[in-house]
Amino acid sequence: MYNTTRQTNTKNQNLQLGSQDKSICQFGNVSGLRLNPTKTKDLWLGPWRDREEKPFGFKWPKEPVRALGIFISYDEKQNNKKNFLVKIEKLGSKLEVWRSRNLSILSRCLITKCLGIPQLAYSISILDVPTNCIPTINTSIFSSFGKKRKDKIKRQVMYQNYGK
Repeated sequence: MYNTTRQTNTKNQNLQLGSQDKSICQFGNVSGLRLNPTKTKDLWLGPWRDREEKPFGFKWPKEPVRALGIFISYDEKQNNKKNFLVKIEKLGSKLEVWRSRNLSILSRCLITKCLGIPQLAYSISILDVPTNCIPTINTSIFSSFGKKRKDKIKRQVMYQNYGK
């Protein structure tokens, strides 16, 4: 059982941790799930982001923390790199493997939809996409269709439904 009266004093502020300890303990008792303090990563939010305390025995990293496949931190450049740029590079390399094959345009479209776009779809649906990433994504996707040649089909036509 956690000690529910623990306190930490910093910068003439009193940070009471008793209620959080109690909540974590109650959650574990009700659900049967216990937090493993040695594996749990946590971030200070808002005005507390520069605190140095490390309560509960959790890890309090300065680098981005991965939660549900998304990296979270205060460093926007680091977030964009890990959430978008690395995935765009993987997209380009996967499509590059298939570019050398003599496939029809429908096959290339299918490969792009199955192997390329799902890598980015989750990040794009949750986060704000940096403006410099959109042209990079378009270039890597459309270059797989044209084998690095000039587009034979206008991109506006490519965006339309198959039935049109």
